[in-house]
Amino acid sequence: MVIVVCILFLPFFAFSQIKIDTIKSGESPEDLYFPIIRHPKPAIGLKINNYLQTNILQNTTKKTPPAKLFDRTKHVMSDSLQRAGISYCTFDLLLNTPKLLTVEIDFEYMSAYPTSLSKYFNFNAQNGEPILVEDLFTNAGLESLKKKVNADRKKLVKEYVEDIKKNKTEELIDDLDYLAKTLQDCLEFETLDGFMLAKNKMVFHKSNCFPHVMQSYMPDLDIELSYTQISSWLNDFGKKALMMNTASIEKEYKPGIMKPFYGNIGGKYPIVLQFTDKYSDKTVSGFYFYESQGICISVGGGIDGSDVFIEESDEDGNTTASFKGTFDGKQITGTWTPKTGKALPFSVKN
Repeated sequence: MVIVVCILFLPFFAFSQIKIDTIKSGESPEDLYFPIIRHPKPAIGLKINNYLQTNILQNTTKKTPPAKLFDRTKHVMSDSLQRAGISYCTFDLLLNTPKLLTVEIDFEYMSAYPTSLSKYFNFNAQNGEPILVEDLFTNAGLESLKKKVNADRKKLVKEYVEDIKKNKTEELIDDLDYLAKTLQDCLEFETLDGFMLAKNKMVFHKSNCFPHVMQSYMPDLDIELSYTQISSWLNDFGKKALMMNTASIEKEYKPGIMKPFYGNIGGKYPIVLQFTDKYSDKTVSGFYFYESQGICISVGGGIDGSDVFIEESDEDGNTTASFKGTFDGKQITGTWTPKTGKALPFSVKN
């Protein structure tokens, strides 16, 4: 395996003082590329890198050298070993300003069939905090935004179906009812997930609605809205971040259950807890890692009001410990209980 670390110095990056290194794995059949953020303040760069690396690669460079960052998640297929995982990975820097950073990571996940995915990560460049869509809008504004994006997507689906009927597209016409039904059902999910910040606009990406064999039939359902169009729906932070060029957002942060939690187990083992998926109002999954190791451990469970119960599991899916505690909107405190060994208190906050 040949690993090349390329440092890209482009004038565009100098504008915001954030630079990007590229980690490249030269393995066949495809190269794997991943970004490393170089922030003028190393602690902020570390926060951003940990968030990117753990969400995609399930480890960090804390104890994992760049040459091995892909080892836990890459696709492996040989005479003696087959493992599902990432077979292709690249990235694009979509926005890099003194206030905002947006990174797109495109990858292919290979299991029984390949699945192409795009994920978008938006950050407050002044303090390294991830920005979620709910951070930017008032509650009423968020509902208006959902209605607007859904309405625009329904128009695109209608046009797509009508175009197939009009042109009698041979390979699609027999499956038209299935295509239309699948797209309509798909619109009910991920309305605002996968958003990206760009120059003077937000883009809401819609992931593929079809199984592998029909993914090429997916129409483009991405919706672009200018900052001017959404300005009346923004909260104070949203206005500072998107509309006010000279406003500082260095001290701005929005706590929430889908943001990283920093704390410790037993008062002496620093950890980071991150929920990545929320399947319902009460069900979540994600990971946590010990800062000394930087290797993600899977977690999943429930949040019912202020009560939190999640279990951690090993790579084979076996439960190895549980977290039980309470959440006050910013902090989770309680007890971590391993399958073997002594129960310890834990506390994490964002």
